[in-house]
Amino acid sequence: MRLAELLLDTQQVQPGRRSGRGTEGATSRLGAKALLLQIEKPRCPLDVSQRFRDLHVGPLEHLTADQRPAKLPDQFLQVAHDDYCYCRDVLLNIPTKLGKPLGDLAVKKFTAALVQRIVDRIADEGTPSKAAHALRYLRRMLQWGRNRGFLEVNPALGIEAPIERKQPRLPRHNVMDVLIDRATARGRLARNEPGSCPEYLSTVMELAYLCRLRGIEVVTLTDANELEEGILTNRRKGSRDNIVRWTPRLRAVWDAAKAFRART
Repeated sequence: MRLAELLLDTQQVQPGRRSGRGTEGATSRLGAKALLLQIEKPRCPLDVSQRFRDLHVGPLEHLTADQRPAKLPDQFLQVAHDDYCYCRDVLLNIPTKLGKPLGDLAVKKFTAALVQRIVDRIADEGTPSKAAHALRYLRRMLQWGRNRGFLEVNPALGIEAPIERKQPRLPRHNVMDVLIDRATARGRLARNEPGSCPEYLSTVMELAYLCRLRGIEVVTLTDANELEEGILTNRRKGSRDNIVRWTPRLRAVWDAAKAFRART
């Protein structure tokens, strides 16, 4: 079986019946395009969407309507289906040393070393997230084929995933300074004046930025969080508390918050 036959969701492939020679038979002679493009069960076509339902939604079907995740079916499945189709096209068109695209290779000859080279090659192009998506997709599809007898082992299991670049969670200093200055200026406007905002908003924003806190973590700070060394955070969602050391800027905004409290 070729890889493309395992992945395509547009081409229907009728797997042949196996003879008594184990893996020898019509199915074993198909190439990688039947297991990764579409495999059709006898009298039961199975496309990528249905395959995704089998892998992800099937375990939820025994739940009652009020027990299932509220938004799972349509929107979630469409996004996942689009991602699967993207990964499929990436994998099928990868060139190989044999002069053929990866989709034309026999999937039963895939090895863990081959899959690792594929993942490393995509990651080395400067797209580690793309490589990680392709690996997850290939692992699921090869497992689907293994469970149905199209290959004996899943060579994508145990493959080292690429290290994805961490997305920056905080805005740059100059951007945050502009936002804080804007909130400060609008906080000086009279209440109910167009464009006005609460006076304390700029203080909350600056504390959140300097201490890397969520909004709820800022508004629940008390005098008990003020230590000699710095501010003791009160993080949520399982994050560990830590002490943010005093800096002139942090001390100034903390004192400003206390002064605002005293005035109100």
